[in-house]
Amino acid sequence: MPDKRAVLFDPHPLLLDTLEGILGRLDVVAVAKATTFDEAIAALRAERPDIIVADLDALPASIEPPEFLARCLSICSEIRAVVLSR
Repeated sequence: MPDKRAVLFDPHPLLLDTLEGILGRLDVVAVAKATTFDEAIAALRAERPDIIVADLDALPASIEPPEFLARCLSICSEIRAVVLSR
């Protein structure tokens, strides 16, 4: 079975590295790590991953979580989301 591909979105690079290591043990390859909303959307468009792992607290004030998830689905219709929040 091929590895799943993921985009990771969190403003903290250390957490992104930690998530990448954890996911790697689960045969999920982090194809992009984003610290901003714009980087995350660009990575989704470029990589077309199977999964997005996203910290919803890192969204700009103008973007509500349901809108963000809808954008993810509009870019990658089969994407699965893992949501992080404080």
